[in-house]
Order: sequence, then C-alpha cells, then structure tokens
Amino acid sequence: MELILCNTNLSVTSVISLVMSNNQNQYIILTDQPNIEKFFKLLSLDNTELHYLSSTYSFFDIKLYQAKKWIKTIFANKKIKKVRIFHQAFGGFYNWIAYAASRQKIPVEYNRVLKDQQYPLAKFSLNAFKERLRYSVLFKTDVNILDRGNNTLMPKLAKTFYIKNNICEVPAMVKNEIIENVSNVIIKKLGFNLNHSSVVLLTGSIIATNQVKKTEYELKLKELLECVGKENIVCKCHPRFSDEVTEEKQLPHIPSFIPMEFLLPYFDVFIGYNSTVLNQVAQLGKTAISLVDYYIPINTERRDNWHCYLSKNVLFIKNIDELKSYFPCLKK
Repeated sequence: MELILCNTNLSVTSVISLVMSNNQNQYIILTDQPNIEKFFKLLSLDNTELHYLSSTYSFFDIKLYQAKKWIKTIFANKKIKKVRIFHQAFGGFYNWIAYAASRQKIPVEYNRVLKDQQYPLAKFSLNAFKERLRYSVLFKTDVNILDRGNNTLMPKLAKTFYIKNNICEVPAMVKNEIIENVSNVIIKKLGFNLNHSSVVLLTGSIIATNQVKKTEYELKLKELLECVGKENIVCKCHPRFSDEVTEEKQLPHIPSFIPMEFLLPYFDVFIGYNSTVLNQVAQLGKTAISLVDYYIPINTERRDNWHCYLSKNVLFIKNIDELKSYFPCLKK
C-alpha cells in the first residue's frame, strides 16, 4: 500500500492518473483541502482510502500530537511501502509525514507537478523567523522563506530537506485517456450542460491575496463583463478562495471543487489573473488571456513576477480595446 499526500489542487490529475492506471494497488490519500476531499468522494475510487487531515498546527496544539500518533499507526498497521508527496511549498504537517517515513526507511518520492518556484529570499523579519522556526520545531522541516512581493511570505522546502530524508524527485505523470474518462463521469454525475462557446472566467483569490484593491477590481470587472457579455461567460472560482464580488456571484458557475483540468477540452477561451490554468490552456493552443496588466496592482513588483510565471503563449491585455482585438465580434 502507498500513502499519497495530495495537498495541492495542481496534483489531482496526477494522483487520479496514478491510482486509476494501477487499479490492482491500494492507496491511502491524505488531503488538507476540503475541495479535493469532496472531489475524490464524488469519484469514489475502489482502490483508494481517503482521509482529511489538517496541515496547519500551532505550538502546544494537542491535535498535532494526535495527528503524529495517527500517522505512526498508519505506518505500523497498513504496511506502507512508499510515500508520495506533490507539494513544494506550504506543506506544513505533511512535511513531517515525509520526515517520519524516512526515519522508518520508507521510500519518499516527490512528484513534481509545478516548475520550481523562483522568488527572492525574504529579508529578515520577525514573521519570517517565526515561520522558519515553526516548520523546524513542529514539522522537522528545513524551509526557505521566500518573498512573493508585497511582504507575502512563502515557506518552500529547502534542498537540505530532500537530502536529509532521501527524497527522490520524479516527474508527475498525467494520462490523458484517464482524464478524459473521468471528465465524462463528472459530467454525467453532476448533469453538466456545457456550452462550448462560453468564455471561462477564472475568479477568486485576487482580492483575498491582497493583489488588487476591491474598488479597482469591481470597476474593471464591470467593463470586462460588458465587453464580453454576461451571457457568454461561465465562472470557475478558485478552489481555495471564495472572494468573488457580487457581479461574479450572479454568473453561471462550474462547481469550485471540480479541478478545471478535467474540463479544458470543452472550452476554447479562458480569462484569468494568474491562474495555472492559463498556462495549461495556452499549451493546448487555446486562447488564454491574463488580467495581470489590466488591473492596477497594489504592488508592482509582485505583479511583475507573474510575467515570469505565466507562459509566453499567454496573452496579456492592458485595456478593453486590447481585449476586443481577441474577440473581433465585439468591435464596434
């Protein structure tokens, strides 16, 4: 039996591909994301055992010690032969699981689903020190504290953590045939009525992560909706953020717990801010439009970092006129 630590939404297609292409093997899947838990419950795969387990604990939290005891019980009773991790940042307690597995000589494998996060190291601050200390003491984890701009800190696994715990890296695999089959299952189970001509608007997280002021966002969003036409839009909210404004909430939605990767073939145009989905659809030759330059950012340095993150095939617009150039029928 293998233990899968699935605590990033980007790994769902890889995990699905793994467990469904090896249906003779048994897997335990742990996740700290309610939307991921809901998605796997919807599929109800025969060879998986699913558990929700928080990744966030504080000092002197009794639940942390209970979680550690439970993991040790799983290692003892389930005969775990391998642990697979998919995250490189914000792993929290899931990093301790990798540490504990290594102590018991259980192989740990890092399945890369995202390119290496390249941000500058955060300058020394009390918050950065506390975060590094928390990871070290609570989770036995070496992390680098990175600054994503606007003093937004990100704890990323340090190379020493991989070395100390003998963690080998492998590329995460996605099998398109399996993803297509799962897509059909999802559509049937939820009774989707998909309109191929709809434009997918990727919403959520922009305001919550303090990248654009709400007033700026609402003003520019209104112009965008008027340009594209509300009747032509379906929203897909970020699975971990629900900070949609009123006008977005009133639009048709794809359920947020459904990974967009399973529905990419059904749409041709995607508009978002910094979503990874934009990179994926651009690689498929579809139209991917980023709003990074459209909204006035709170922090320009943080905004500029997204240009490096997003694919060269993603289109960056600065105003409505540029948006219209990709929708000839909207020109007036």
